[in-house]
Amino acid sequence: MANKNRFLMPGYLWNTVKIKLLANWKKLTRGSSPFLFFKDSIEDKWDGKYELNYLEEYHSLSYFDFEEAMLFHKKNKSVTVDLILALVYHNSRVSQEAKVELLGMAEDILKQATDKEDVISFIIDESYERFGLSGQYLSAIVQGKAASLFIRCYQKTEDSLWLDLARKSLNHFNLTVKEGGIKRLLPSNLEWMEEYPSEKPSMVLNGFLFWLIALCEYCAVSKDETYQIILEKHLRSAFNWLPSYKLKNGLLYSMYRWNHCNVHYMAIMKFQFEHLYQLTGIAVFDEYASHCDDNTNWKVFKKMMGT
Repeated sequence: MANKNRFLMPGYLWNTVKIKLLANWKKLTRGSSPFLFFKDSIEDKWDGKYELNYLEEYHSLSYFDFEEAMLFHKKNKSVTVDLILALVYHNSRVSQEAKVELLGMAEDILKQATDKEDVISFIIDESYERFGLSGQYLSAIVQGKAASLFIRCYQKTEDSLWLDLARKSLNHFNLTVKEGGIKRLLPSNLEWMEEYPSEKPSMVLNGFLFWLIALCEYCAVSKDETYQIILEKHLRSAFNWLPSYKLKNGLLYSMYRWNHCNVHYMAIMKFQFEHLYQLTGIAVFDEYASHCDDNTNWKVFKKMMGT
């Protein structure tokens, strides 16, 4: 989904070299799997305190406008890109005509889903060797962004059909990865919704955050007590696992291997953590937003985004 030219930027290349050296050192000294290294040391420090809010703006994608997003993704075509463009369009267009256009975009995206047994699924049909995936699979990042889009369609129309579509997009919490779903069962009664449902835990951070944002938004709008119980379990999981991702000058990308987040992921997660803080009031999300902000080369990121 990315603009490949960004990988040729000197600032990006230099950062890549540094973080790969650090990742190799961690692999040598800690073993190949961050998940195995951390799983027995996770402490439950979650106090259960949060206060849900809803934001009309989709803040996680507020780093560029619709024209910039169209230019950045012009060579890419996927449901993930369609969702990004629709959410960014929503942020930058407020007219009645734009409302009609947004609903049309959402309807086109919905055509790419399967609707079965009270669940809407956007099936990814491509291999991804990096996480050992082949064939068809589901992804929490796609399901989450779809739910966030449908919630905004509901807010614009007050048509409960859209809110139900958001619920059905999030209705994947019963099927584990082993059963063909995206739910990862973790020690201490925690769980994670996988962006990449690999055989061993991958736990890609930014993918789970997009899912968590959608779940917060749905609960804030719907007041659905069943989903609020699920939300609290996922907030607990994020809160307790976040320290394992934190590095002195960055974050781990996943628990699959010791890859550090490069410039673009650090920047994007700054916006995601801000979004989660605005939705929940949980102070640790604000702290991680500041950590991402302080450790992002914003000059390189803006060049990458074309902003």
